[in-house]
Amino acid sequence: MPSKVVAVGGKGRIGERYSIHWHVPVDDDHHIRFDFIFDRARPPARERYEQDLVAGLIENRHRRNNRSRYLQDRELVKTTTLSGMRDYNAAQDAFATETPGPIRDRSREHLVTSDTHIIAARRRLLAAFASVQAGTTCRISWSSPS
Repeated sequence: MPSKVVAVGGKGRIGERYSIHWHVPVDDDHHIRFDFIFDRARPPARERYEQDLVAGLIENRHRRNNRSRYLQDRELVKTTTLSGMRDYNAAQDAFATETPGPIRDRSREHLVTSDTHIIAARRRLLAAFASVQAGTTCRISWSSPS
């Protein structure tokens, strides 16, 4: 199912800029990411955004990628609770969305009491699949299970 995240920029740091990343599945192993960026105080500077986008693409695609382990510093991981990618959020995001690999066989999985959120999410997804197969409208509430 499509998934989105909204990141809010801190006042004084990057203004009141919001960044929305929407991940939409293409098949079982791939997705497309759409980015929406806006600022409540003023329109984003398109030229700066395009420069940041190009710099980020170059950094992520040519240097920080799965082959280079996203330039993760393993010593930093041992001494801190960080990911080892410093505060470069784009690399951390790329790592999280690009490395899960193919869908896993969950048929022999044993969930426990602390996994209630996973169970609830899977039930909602199965209900959505059933709605689509039945040709009905699907509305899912993603609030916390009670």
